[in-house]
Amino acid sequence: MKKELPKIKFGNMSVDEVAELLSWTVHESDGPFPLSGYSYEMYPELKEVFSCDPDKINCTNIIKLAILKRYDEYLDKNSRLPDEYQEVWDKYNDKFMVALSERLDIKWPKDCSYIEAGVGRIPIYPRDIKKRTFDIGKMDHKWVIETSMHECCHFLFFEKWKELYPDWKWEDFDSPHIIWYLSEMLVDQILNCPAIQDIFINNFRAYDSFYNVKINGKFMMSHISDIFKDDSIEGAIKKSYDYILRNEETVRKQCDG
Repeated sequence: MKKELPKIKFGNMSVDEVAELLSWTVHESDGPFPLSGYSYEMYPELKEVFSCDPDKINCTNIIKLAILKRYDEYLDKNSRLPDEYQEVWDKYNDKFMVALSERLDIKWPKDCSYIEAGVGRIPIYPRDIKKRTFDIGKMDHKWVIETSMHECCHFLFFEKWKELYPDWKWEDFDSPHIIWYLSEMLVDQILNCPAIQDIFINNFRAYDSFYNVKINGKFMMSHISDIFKDDSIEGAIKKSYDYILRNEETVRKQCDG
């Protein structure tokens, strides 16, 4: 029997799921991505609740109670967003899943029938590689398509990684591991190929800071682009990884600085 392609399924996030997400973002106040600031901006109630008692910040139930009214109002107005996103994405799903599989030269795993996409009033859009899930907020249709392609790229890229490097660990695929940096960089090289551009014309970009990194006088992303022009997908991934691994200190300093 022919393996069916995975489908993205959009659905509303519950207030409990949003509270769980916020329970860790409010801890992140330093570094290049100060997530707590985004959370407090979206839910001012949280800053008021935790400013006098930061120990409560781990309690998802307190967060849930604090945001409940605002989140219920959001759902009243936006409950049909997942249906809207589904209708937009379904036009691209099958063609894209095939093109991405061919680009990375690997089949979608047999256990990957669905990729769950949560939709909610959230300050950041995380993904879970192990569960094959990602979350998004209210956005225009172009961003729905672009974000969905971006996240699917990560899910299949890490399947390719497992094939190339059998001695892998789940934590390798999350920030701040250098393999996570590589996966974010290669979104550019993987998704801007002709086959995917034929499906959805778009300038897929890695993080802006990556394009400013220079190693031995040459821009890092330009060097990676040259690697991909001259090698197979397997060879390009391996050579790109060796390149950023050799220069990890410079990469981290310039990307995060």
